[in-house]
Amino acid sequence: MVKRQGNLMRRLTFFCAVGFFVLSGTTTQTPSISTQGALDFGVVVIPQTARTLSRTVTITNSGTATLTVGQIELQQQSGTPSFVIANDSCSNTSIAASSTCQVAVQFTTGPTSVQNDISSVLNIPSNDAASPKQLQAVAKIRKYFVNINEVSREQCSSGNKLQLFVSVTNGNDLFVNGLTDANFELFEGSTQKAFSPVSVLAPPGLTVSLLLDNSPSITDPALIADAAQFFIGELNDNQDEVRIVKFSVDTQSSPASGFTAVTAASKVALNAFLGSPFTGDTSGTDLYGTLFNAVGDFSVGTKLRRAIVLLSDGYDDFAVKTKTLDEAIAQAFNAGIPVFTIAITKAVVPKPEIMKEIALQTGGAYFEAADESELTAIYGKIVAILADQYLIEYVTSAGVGPITLYVDVLEGVTVVGEAARDALGCP
Repeated sequence: MVKRQGNLMRRLTFFCAVGFFVLSGTTTQTPSISTQGALDFGVVVIPQTARTLSRTVTITNSGTATLTVGQIELQQQSGTPSFVIANDSCSNTSIAASSTCQVAVQFTTGPTSVQNDISSVLNIPSNDAASPKQLQAVAKIRKYFVNINEVSREQCSSGNKLQLFVSVTNGNDLFVNGLTDANFELFEGSTQKAFSPVSVLAPPGLTVSLLLDNSPSITDPALIADAAQFFIGELNDNQDEVRIVKFSVDTQSSPASGFTAVTAASKVALNAFLGSPFTGDTSGTDLYGTLFNAVGDFSVGTKLRRAIVLLSDGYDDFAVKTKTLDEAIAQAFNAGIPVFTIAITKAVVPKPEIMKEIALQTGGAYFEAADESELTAIYGKIVAILADQYLIEYVTSAGVGPITLYVDVLEGVTVVGEAARDALGCP
């Protein structure tokens, strides 16, 4: 009898196992659409010659069944110029699980463009249960590009004063000189604030860290080095100081620690470092850790104005992450150091949305390069932003913060440029 019970238990165990196998083998497969890429063009300055701006959205089937995409369209257009779909490899196609396709949205501005806010919705229908997927496309067309580069708390002990270093550039990427108090408005949150007389900051001493991604996903490091040499050449001898950091998993820096005073001789050595091959570990990309550590380097910087210029595809794939994105952004935000980001979008796995987030949260500016040949022009724009700045000083009524600051540039009563930045108040 005992033996029969044992045989019965073995049969029941077998049948249960078979039943489990059958049930687990019939899991329902479903498609799932996800997108990577931002369609927020931010503030676009009216150019002197026609200029076309583009953003690419990557559509991924993150489900287990085939994703069927319908006709993708731009809907609910407002403002001029209009957004257009420039390239579309996704409409009316089937996308296998884990596969991708791309859609590019663009618009064109020129010297006859007028100030305007433009918006639209990219509508992506599919057989995903949550269809359609909708992405907002927005841009602000303005006469000037305004950026709150840095919010200094050095004068907090002198009556709770904050100092804002503000750049204003035009369609030629040149500093807009001659602005006076009447050309600026300052808001702390929703409260308009009075400020001390505005002045152009001089001397133009700058401490800058140039971070260059050398991971395998970056396809042409030689062109990147050439463009970086142009940036070094534009720094001011005997006024600025710089550090160059090449990174993948490891980092290689010049100088090894601290910053180099910019002179004719040091530029030669820095350019030689840029032209030398990266010999560190390239099995991953420790982007966030590199940025975090770069902020810490500024403890030995000697200039009043500070900035980081970060060139990367935005992909952090280091197996053992040393820092998170939030930690890297918080480190720069708390130190008040703006990060100017340049996203290489032709890389293997571009993540421009990460690069844009870093710039947005730290008070820098975001730039996008579809090809390394565009880098020299982008570096020229960053140099123009950093070369001359207006100093706006005011008494904060907030505590340590965080606070949100808004600066408008006016012509009469018309806002011709605007900027916003989160910052910390005075302790």
